[in-house]
Amino acid sequence: MQSKTHWEKIYTTKSSTDVSWYRPHAALSMDLIQRIGVGPDAAIIDVGGGASTLIDDLVAHGYRNLSQYDPDSLHGELGPAFEPAEHNEEMHVTPAGRVQHFMLLPLR
Repeated sequence: MQSKTHWEKIYTTKSSTDVSWYRPHAALSMDLIQRIGVGPDAAIIDVGGGASTLIDDLVAHGYRNLSQYDPDSLHGELGPAFEPAEHNEEMHVTPAGRVQHFMLLPLR
């Protein structure tokens, strides 16, 4: 079974709480956010959040400037013909020394 077909089957036959990776609370993420000192006024975006409870947990802890971005949801809203207006590439190094590359795509 191809990967896309596999995941489409999972997401259409199981509820978000019936998958093996479901957690009722994003405890590990919350712990990390709080340990590094991110305050409740910080802008936080949950990328690829899907059915994650992270945003709910952040709200419960007083965080207010929150966004969630899920590429599949965006594609569903905009369809396959959306067009980037421009793109900016950024590179970040994590505290653990891992290099992460990001491409920012404002859409038309």
